[in-house]
Amino acid sequence: MKSENLKRFLSLPVVTIGIIIVAIAVRIFFQIYFLSITNDKSYQILAAQNFLAGNGFTLHEVLVDDLSQSAYVPLIKWPPGYSLLLTPFLAFCKNNVVLATLLLDAITCIFFIIFTRKLLLRFSLPIWLVNIYTLVSGFFLYSFCLASSTDFLTLTIFIIAIYYSLKLSAAENLKAGLLIFISVLLFFTGFVRYLYLPVAFVIPFCFIVNGLFNKNKLLLKKGIGIFILTSILITTFLVVQATFAGGAAYTREAEKGFFIDSAYQLQPFIFTSLFNLDYFVSKLIVVTGLPQQTVTVILIAIHHTILFFLLLLFIKWLLKKRFLNQSPINLYLFISTIASLVILAVLLFLSITNAPHKTGVATEWTYVHESRYFAFPVFFLQQLLFITIYHYRKFAKKWLRYLLFFCFFLLLLDTAHNIYFTTSRLFSSSKRLSENIKGNAVADYIDKTVKKVVSENPGKKVIVIPAPAYLGSQAGFYQKVPALYHYDSLNKTNPKTSKEVVVLFITNRPTDSPVKFETNTSKKLIGSYNELLFYTLNVKPE
Repeated sequence: MKSENLKRFLSLPVVTIGIIIVAIAVRIFFQIYFLSITNDKSYQILAAQNFLAGNGFTLHEVLVDDLSQSAYVPLIKWPPGYSLLLTPFLAFCKNNVVLATLLLDAITCIFFIIFTRKLLLRFSLPIWLVNIYTLVSGFFLYSFCLASSTDFLTLTIFIIAIYYSLKLSAAENLKAGLLIFISVLLFFTGFVRYLYLPVAFVIPFCFIVNGLFNKNKLLLKKGIGIFILTSILITTFLVVQATFAGGAAYTREAEKGFFIDSAYQLQPFIFTSLFNLDYFVSKLIVVTGLPQQTVTVILIAIHHTILFFLLLLFIKWLLKKRFLNQSPINLYLFISTIASLVILAVLLFLSITNAPHKTGVATEWTYVHESRYFAFPVFFLQQLLFITIYHYRKFAKKWLRYLLFFCFFLLLLDTAHNIYFTTSRLFSSSKRLSENIKGNAVADYIDKTVKKVVSENPGKKVIVIPAPAYLGSQAGFYQKVPALYHYDSLNKTNPKTSKEVVVLFITNRPTDSPVKFETNTSKKLIGSYNELLFYTLNVKPE
């Protein structure tokens, strides 16, 4: 009886509206709290600024052979989609990069909450259960939000594409306008993140397969139409980028070969869809007394076993031809599982064929270890849990029902912890939130330092040599000074210039670094901020 009262309460319109508002507000809070305009995002922001200035999606780079010369070099490491979507916000915010990125993030949060709900409602889940899911998705600490990356935007676009694809599949006519809209959305997933270039073709593939096996000519036409339009858009983008940027796409420069050990570093994304893995591991270490490495190895072994079991279930589902059932749920499960497998396959291929990248003394990075790349599989597993519990629990064996409810309990427990985390941070981190909204402190200090160096050297060209490289893009946010991003190239040659230049050298490296330029005795320390050191050096023609 109490459970029925709770369901009725959670189904009230006023409660529904309140939950939606809270979920959106919390997601926006996370975007502000974990805001970062460093690393990958800083390059894409600068490319957007340069595009607004009429220089295309480029970085203003210094030539290593002549420090007095610079050029606008096309940005190839990241696709231009995020930069393009950011440009109207930069124009509206008068080049306030923090406010512009937050506005785009806020809109992403709104669409994410709305369309994740719309998907579950399309599968006839009761409103009380959808509202519980909304609370979970609102408070869940997704790794792609902790990194303040473009994965959240890409995920949201793909979710919207799936929703409208399900609508299109149920339509009794071709609906050319909706078909074009879906194709544009799928194109934008790859236009924002390279990883989704193959994923963009999953929806038309599933339409075509379903249409062929069911002899559904209309669905087949829709699939072929989406495939052709998406292919034209993506091919055009890749050809244009290859022509003007020097490459169709980009993968990290690394030694090529066969590195099968990298596959074992696969991110345990099934676990991260249920709880905060780092927090869980820390508690297990305390409870069991086992060393961290042992706990990690055990969890990874369990995760890979579960993943193998889920793959067997999917194969069994395929063999029974359940995907041929044209219900919205079956089509959604087919599309989402194939999309998740494509993401997994791409990441495994890149990890196995590219040498791991050393990020520390004993730390190696590889594609399958990057948790934010599994944004869609994590999202799908959460939705799958809710769908399965409501629609399929009666058909599951007893042990499987217990397992489903245990996973559901873990997810709710993690949500409760996240509610506590959010509430405590909301009332104790007002200063951090205010500072994040006003701007990035490091970028502001760099801006002031660059402005000072420029004013003290009238008529001279000022360039930035940053280490790490992303500090160069932050230096270009407001002062528009060029940067030498390939810092290590100075190991191979002494700095040369045809005209006198003033070099602003920004580094967080130790003073005993073997880099030639850093150990130049003529440099002058002009400031410091936290671990960053700021030097200037006048370089004259020889």
